[in-house]
Amino acid sequence: IYSIEEDQFVEKLNLRVGRKPSLNFSCADVVWHQMDENLLATAATNGVVVTWNLGKPSRNKQDQLFMEHKRTVNKVCFHPTEVYMLLSGSQDGYMKCFDLRKKDSVSTFSGQSESVRDVQFSIRDYFTFAATFENGNVQLWDIRRPDRYER
Repeated sequence: IYSIEEDQFVEKLNLRVGRKPSLNFSCADVVWHQMDENLLATAATNGVVVTWNLGKPSRNKQDQLFMEHKRTVNKVCFHPTEVYMLLSGSQDGYMKCFDLRKKDSVSTFSGQSESVRDVQFSIRDYFTFAATFENGNVQLWDIRRPDRYER
């Protein structure tokens, strides 16, 4: 974690722990939680979604590891109003919804397409998110209906 000072970057916190390098630190995306300044999520190139709690008193700030994607996770996104909801999109063509109070994903969405490049929750509709794919397609999904996209 770096702070942007007047004329330089200053390292505030190093999230790497241990001596053994891990691909969990090789990130394709990082996002801060909108309601909790100590919480962030990263999308790892090895298919892992990692949540970090900067408020943990220990040196290791890793909070949770979700190892459900088979390929690189390209995007992670917190829900704008639901504190515990996190969405991921991967090159495996799947989007996964996580409840941070649980160990595993609560829903899996198959775009039946190529790599998922971006996922974003709607700020106006609680249940809706959009996903964009490698081929340029955009799909709108209802989180209550993981079996099919809306349009």
